[in-house]
Amino acid sequence: MAEKLAPEKRHSFVHNGNTVFEWDQTLDEVNMYIKRPMEVRPQQFHCVIRSNHLTFGIKGSPPFLDHDLAHPVKTDCSFWTIEDDIMHITLQKRDKGQMWASPLRVMASWILMQLILSRSVLCSRDFRKR
Repeated sequence: MAEKLAPEKRHSFVHNGNTVFEWDQTLDEVNMYIKRPMEVRPQQFHCVIRSNHLTFGIKGSPPFLDHDLAHPVKTDCSFWTIEDDIMHITLQKRDKGQMWASPLRVMASWILMQLILSRSVLCSRDFRKR
């Protein structure tokens, strides 16, 4: 198994109190984990991995995820499987050793926005104390 990057636990992307997916990474790959709804059969899933884009959902329905990836991947080495009711998407990094802040570009933008907002709140608090 490839060496993991810190932290050792999976990261969670939560929206409105619901876990959309979890993810982790090694020096070589990024792994995404999506819990399969019990009413959806594994054969109903549809996943397309492109070098800079990921589309995932249920056949015949709008995609659950349809976003640009944070960084390019090797499509010939990237794949998805379903094990123990978990959809596991393995994205092989094109640039080995590169640390990803998140698997999806939209998440990276959201994380950056949250960081900027939290810093501006801290700055405004410091300003009011003076």
